[in-house]
Amino acid sequence: MMAKNIFAIKANRILTILCAVSFMALGLLACAPKATPTGSIEGKAIMMGACGECHRIFLPREYSKAEWRPILERMIPLTSLTPEEKIRLQDYILKNSR
Repeated sequence: MMAKNIFAIKANRILTILCAVSFMALGLLACAPKATPTGSIEGKAIMMGACGECHRIFLPREYSKAEWRPILERMIPLTSLTPEEKIRLQDYILKNSR
């Protein structure tokens, strides 16, 4: 009977420690920075500057990848973006499209 109680006490302690560790991990995850869309900071900035000069900004999720491809092929050459910026803009839009 005594051995059974000792086992129950040890099991209870282990469960308590596991619960405490789990709650601490959840607390740390809650404090972590929120995820942003892929390449959002840089890609969005390029999009706001280049695309917003001539027309309203269309969000990447407004179109599918298949719909965006011909739009990008037509519009990107009209910008004064560097080759690197063009790639970043296209990557941002396609990775965040629906």
